[in-house]
Amino acid sequence: MKGMIKRVGLVLSVVCLFAVLMVSSLPVMAGTTSDDGAKATAQKTPKASKPAKKALPEGKININTASEKDLQKLPKVGPAMAKKIVEYRNSVKSFKTVEELRNVKGIGAKIFEGLKPYVTI
Repeated sequence: MKGMIKRVGLVLSVVCLFAVLMVSSLPVMAGTTSDDGAKATAQKTPKASKPAKKALPEGKININTASEKDLQKLPKVGPAMAKKIVEYRNSVKSFKTVEELRNVKGIGAKIFEGLKPYVTI
């Protein structure tokens, strides 16, 4: 009888171990919470949606008088690029032509072509 109890105990131990291994290999379900209350995420997370495109300026922006905030209304111009444009403008006194924007570090041919319809001097 003792031998049979040992075998049953051994079989139960193996079955429990197998069950634990199977459960631990399952992906975490979205919406479940961990012990600390934080939301757990599934292994596959949806791609983040693209940020909404900013509205294009209605008229042309004068690159010799525009503030950094005004310059940020231009396509592909964020705070850092607006600051570079103003710094360049201050270093040369003012832009002589719109094409001079190409001299600002970070404004290549492709970005310039996107800005050209929205800027003036």
